[in-house]
Amino acid sequence: HRYDNDNYKRLAKGLVNDPNMLTDMQRLVHVTNLDLLINQNRIDTMIVLETSLYIKKERNMNIVSKWFNLLNGLGKRIDSIHILQFNLYLKKLFTDHVKRVISKPFANTTSWEDKTNYAWLLSLGVKWKIPAATKKMTKIYKDFTAGKHINANFLPQVLDLYLQNESKWKDLFKKLATYPKSQIDHEKILRALCLTDVANHQRYLLKYSITSQTIPRAQIKTVLCSIAEESPSRAWEFFKEHYTFYFRMYGEVQFSMNELILCVVSQLSTKSQYKDVVTFFKTHSYGTGEAGLRKSLVTMSSSFEPPRKKKQDEIKRLNFNKAFVIWWHSIAGSDIHTTNEAFEYFASQKMDTSV
Repeated sequence: HRYDNDNYKRLAKGLVNDPNMLTDMQRLVHVTNLDLLINQNRIDTMIVLETSLYIKKERNMNIVSKWFNLLNGLGKRIDSIHILQFNLYLKKLFTDHVKRVISKPFANTTSWEDKTNYAWLLSLGVKWKIPAATKKMTKIYKDFTAGKHINANFLPQVLDLYLQNESKWKDLFKKLATYPKSQIDHEKILRALCLTDVANHQRYLLKYSITSQTIPRAQIKTVLCSIAEESPSRAWEFFKEHYTFYFRMYGEVQFSMNELILCVVSQLSTKSQYKDVVTFFKTHSYGTGEAGLRKSLVTMSSSFEPPRKKKQDEIKRLNFNKAFVIWWHSIAGSDIHTTNEAFEYFASQKMDTSV
């Protein structure tokens, strides 16, 4: 069933007027519920956008983080012709939070949550070219390239900048042997390396993951699963070729084999690959990974069976774009204020509005 939209609308207006009408815990639960409901298509998108206006007044950074993840997730549905406006809306909501948080020295942050929030807000500031953020990130980046150890919270942003130059990949790989002071450092660098789409680099990482004497056990799986996201066929072939190794490592470990099979097999999408998986596991034990295999086969089959889920996803995408067009133009002073006007706008952009 759909939730009572009228109550949610009243709550949206109330939060915009005074966020403290709810306690911190109640606001955290509220944004968590909104995230769940909109992804299940059980609440009007417009209500979520209306509620989001209060974010500028929110002072609990964990709730701010939840809101950003919700809106950023919705942004994946946005069409390219609207992405600029959507990013401007995010900037409108979160810029003050960026400036306020990074105005303080990172050394003054104490809890793990404070450090995490500082890092992602700083990365947003860099993306939006906020001078204070750019200055801070430049200093951190220079420290890293000079061989100095930086806080692990900043590693993903720094590594993203570092690897914009593909020739730096091998240099970063060498740092695995000298830079990390913890497994967290090691994993963050390894995950960054795995984002490569260069075939030779992927093969090198896969081989490294099963031959290295120093790689932590959990990160062996991290490498295979990360490569599977970038190159499903390559990961599957490597998995089959070295299945004895992986089974010896994870085969009888509860949950681990499930996760391993799921992350590799569920990325495959063709009928021939489906048959290959079924054939392979007829002669190879899946150990504790039965549930992962069953779920993976269902995921695979959905990619070439009647696309019901794809149709649902397309409806979600189209509905969100319609709602955002109305919302953006209403707050930006345009004449588009109704669904019919949004349909006309979409038609003028030669966009398919059939669902």
